[in-house]
Amino acid sequence: MVLLKRLARELGREVVMPGAVADSWDEPEESEEVFDANSWQDTEFPKNRVKNLENLVRHVQEQFYCADPTTYKKVWRQIRTSRSPKTVRAYAMGMYTNDSDIRICQICKEPFANAEVSEIANYGIEMPQLNICTCRNCAAKYKAVRDVNKDTFKQQMRTAILSLDVDADEDEYIIEINSELVLHFTQTHIAEIGKFSDSFLSTEHHRKWMKMAK
Repeated sequence: MVLLKRLARELGREVVMPGAVADSWDEPEESEEVFDANSWQDTEFPKNRVKNLENLVRHVQEQFYCADPTTYKKVWRQIRTSRSPKTVRAYAMGMYTNDSDIRICQICKEPFANAEVSEIANYGIEMPQLNICTCRNCAAKYKAVRDVNKDTFKQQMRTAILSLDVDADEDEYIIEINSELVLHFTQTHIAEIGKFSDSFLSTEHHRKWMKMAK
């Protein structure tokens, strides 16, 4: 209660507890907003800072060497069979849930209920880090840009990811796709992508795994 009153004072509002009746001299004027503790929602973008870079690198390396190449099974139509939707969804949603247990979209940075987990691009390997978490509206916009020219977009994203400096210790890391589409990453997410990207996305490993995936 003390914290709520302190927050209300900082916001220039008054705390009204359920069932409580304010004294007549404490009643707000008609133009004054009343702070309702029950309706307040934390919309801060998740930080997810890197706590131990050495452990992070070791964890991602283990994931990389155990990861499956992207595979497909030919039936009446080509179906991707190597993905683990639950693992991918759990990682992406967890990475972009803030301290108040509110999911924040990586593009519009607004809270949302129905998460859409989308692949950054198809790099030929199944790793949960290669996915983003957005609201459905932003997911549709992202896919519309990503899928116009998949190979070109994949290379542009690789370059953008590798150009980010995780040691800069920022609260969030930004990749501007176009004037209307900007991706926001936590430090941990971009660090995990970057630590295997520089040794995978641009080397012989990539060609090897892409050949296996065909």
